[in-house]
Amino acid sequence: MKAGIGSTLKLFTAMVILAAWPAVAQEAGVTSSISEADIAMYRTGINPADADVDSGMAFFIKERGEKKTSCATCHGGTSPKHGSLKGAAAAFPKWSAKAKRVVSLEDQINLCLEQGVGAEKLEQKSGAMTGISLYVRSLSKGAKVNVKTSGDAMETFELGKRVFEVRRGQRNLACATCHIDLVGTTLRMQPLAKLNGAAAHWPAYRMVNGETTQIQRRFQQCMSNARLAPFPMGDYRMVALELYVTSLANGQPVETPGWVR
Repeated sequence: MKAGIGSTLKLFTAMVILAAWPAVAQEAGVTSSISEADIAMYRTGINPADADVDSGMAFFIKERGEKKTSCATCHGGTSPKHGSLKGAAAAFPKWSAKAKRVVSLEDQINLCLEQGVGAEKLEQKSGAMTGISLYVRSLSKGAKVNVKTSGDAMETFELGKRVFEVRRGQRNLACATCHIDLVGTTLRMQPLAKLNGAAAHWPAYRMVNGETTQIQRRFQQCMSNARLAPFPMGDYRMVALELYVTSLANGQPVETPGWVR
């Protein structure tokens, strides 16, 4: 009798997993194949995102805005006016006393552009923002991720954890479905794993999309594929989710630009 119950439970479990398979496979982000050109590029060891680092550096040093100044005016050279940015990105997202909220690196860049440079802020999903944020993060390459989740940042951290864990949408899925509940399974040749130090590699070049992608854009892709209504980039829930996911990488070295499937 016990053996029969065990068999029934195993069969039921298998049926549940099979029923969820298409949904989970979509959430894993496997929506297209890798091009032969990207495979060839990968074999050479040349990361296409390096070009975005270069464009970001060009943005960093170019004078602009009402004050005819640049990011480098404050943060470049041997004696930077407001300190070197080396290692700074490893602490983002972080609480900003000036903004009175937790801000992402992209938020901070826009604050600096508006208040420090007197220039218009960038749309977060733009190529210019991807380039400048990638360049600034590259200045922290090798530094250990160290985001704060206590004190003023605690409320945002807790919100990010809830966003990660709460099921929603047409398929009743959550980030945790793939990255906690189904860890160890393989879907469409895509192994599902805990996120751990994953955030340390973003922005990254995604071979299935053929473009350099910010981490919040990656969140949107996962949400869309899982049939969850994606939050806008820069939304407080996105910043909270980024803080939570980045906290899982605390202690890991920053390796940007990353290069992922």
